[in-house]
Amino acid sequence: MPSIGECTAGDPPRDSMVPSLVGDVEFDVEAAALADRMAAMDIDDRIAAACRGSANPAALAWLAEELSIAPTTKVGDLGAGRGGPAAWLQRRWGCSIVAVEPAQGAVMGAQRLFDLVVVAGRRPSPPVRRPPRRNHCDRNPLLP
Repeated sequence: MPSIGECTAGDPPRDSMVPSLVGDVEFDVEAAALADRMAAMDIDDRIAAACRGSANPAALAWLAEELSIAPTTKVGDLGAGRGGPAAWLQRRWGCSIVAVEPAQGAVMGAQRLFDLVVVAGRRPSPPVRRPPRRNHCDRNPLLP
């Protein structure tokens, strides 16, 4: 495959190869490869690795307390990535999580590493605004 920005005869147009460099490489390809390496870790190490620097238990606990998260709370994690913060929240507070993530590699990682319910969203082009469903989740934070 040509390097980014390079195309050869017969290659698909550049925008279909690289619609979003950060989204496709970091959250698809790298997320899936990292999930493979993380699978053998214990749960605490998997959560910390999947949080990618946002694994600050004090900050996540503060967020959960401010949102009044309880075992009966349904939380929607929008842009869940590999699911580290959502897995921490579920494990610590006992709530149910529905993770939403557009990058397929991250979706597979979150499911494999934490057995999370993940809705694999698609990045519409151009972006489409859809009204949220009512009563689907009690809280919908964008976890760090």
